[in-house]
Amino acid sequence: MPSKITNVKDEILVIENIVPVSLQEELISKVQGDQYFPWFLLHRLGHAGHFAAGESPGYTDPRITDSVALTHMAFDGKDKSQHYDFFRSILYFFSEKTGIEVGNIIRIRLRYTHPITGHTSEHYSAPHVDFFTSQPYSTLVYYMNDSDGDTFIFDKVFDPVEEEYNPVIAEPLVELLRLTPKQGSALFFNGHRYHAGNYPINNSTRIVINFDFTTI
Repeated sequence: MPSKITNVKDEILVIENIVPVSLQEELISKVQGDQYFPWFLLHRLGHAGHFAAGESPGYTDPRITDSVALTHMAFDGKDKSQHYDFFRSILYFFSEKTGIEVGNIIRIRLRYTHPITGHTSEHYSAPHVDFFTSQPYSTLVYYMNDSDGDTFIFDKVFDPVEEEYNPVIAEPLVELLRLTPKQGSALFFNGHRYHAGNYPINNSTRIVINFDFTTI
């Protein structure tokens, strides 16, 4: 099945069938079909490193659902998983399809979310950026499976020179894009752009691989 690349806006790319269907199936089989694949609990999807378990962040946006999720860290400065090379292969296909060469990998992390009571299609997890470094970097979200729970991309771009990162955003964010997870597709954007993951509503699982890296 051929790939299709859509430039949505401001170098936001939607890439369909970024990897072959055979690899798509192997990826989902690895993380969902293997009972020994290691998942670890996060007490908060959006800002687990900013707030303690049970602490109320005081979000002003009523659309935010920031609950538990499962995670698997494949790379965070160094290999963290025996499956690192397997997941890293997606970036080779990304470069081949887009012509964008990957420089330094910052992090590769899998996220597994499930339905949360009270969550609706108009909700999202806490808008955030993955890293607050002054170095430019890019983010690629690979969708492991067909699901609901759209990814939201917003107008605000974090400026590490002019502002200090605040996980509780007081200003209203303008939605630029909502993308529904489709197996084998990926979303590429400026890593400093605010975005939000999500929880599924009608599907039992939503699994993504999040890549953060510099480009050459």
